[in-house]
Amino acid sequence: MCSLKFKIVDENINMSYAKLNIACPGRNCPRRIQPDGNNWKHCSVGNVEINEFCNVRCTECGYSKNIYSWGFDCGHHPTSDRLQLPTIDTLAAAFSMACKFAGNMSVIWFRTLITNLLETDPRD
Repeated sequence: MCSLKFKIVDENINMSYAKLNIACPGRNCPRRIQPDGNNWKHCSVGNVEINEFCNVRCTECGYSKNIYSWGFDCGHHPTSDRLQLPTIDTLAAAFSMACKFAGNMSVIWFRTLITNLLETDPRD
């Protein structure tokens, strides 16, 4: 089941991170339309979180990147294309499936995330 659970990180800048539990947003992933989310990991043990400004980070090592630069590997990609970057279309599909299970998240947080996804789309 997909979900986004968020926690306040710094109340002064009103930024919060949500655990990233979405279907694979890899641009060529054969499973990207699956409704079940992945519990994304980094460093084998660190959970992956996203904030409303499209920054993705590892909770263990602190590694952080914009989501469009984060390579995703759900285990169903060919070896030659293992780490796949997302597109606005694959992210929109993944987040729309996650949103319906995320009753406890702020609508403003989600709207800010979607707005920032559109504004930082590398195709523009």
